[in-house]
Amino acid sequence: MHCLHTDGGIAVAHQDKEKVIHDYFRDHIGSAAPRDFTINWQALGYNQHDLSDLEVPFSQDEIKNIVYAMPSDKAPGPDGFTGAFFKACWETIKEDVMAAMNSLFTLNA
Repeated sequence: MHCLHTDGGIAVAHQDKEKVIHDYFRDHIGSAAPRDFTINWQALGYNQHDLSDLEVPFSQDEIKNIVYAMPSDKAPGPDGFTGAFFKACWETIKEDVMAAMNSLFTLNA
């Protein structure tokens, strides 16, 4: 983007454009609007669930179980490696797979 037009003028410098974008999304996404109505979850029969397990790093057993549950004859992604490859090479690649999964987990921290 070469520039951004704002109410205050035109942002050309990278830092100015960054601030304009940040302010825009903070004002639109980061603001809480008061609600006139709320949902009564108990009246709908909703049972509250403990989701705290979603906030812990992946375990090696968890990833291994997923790998071994994959179909052996299908590639899970565009790299072309099939489930059979992951299963046959698990002991060799498990540290690299765990590093990749934990890297994804820490992006959300």
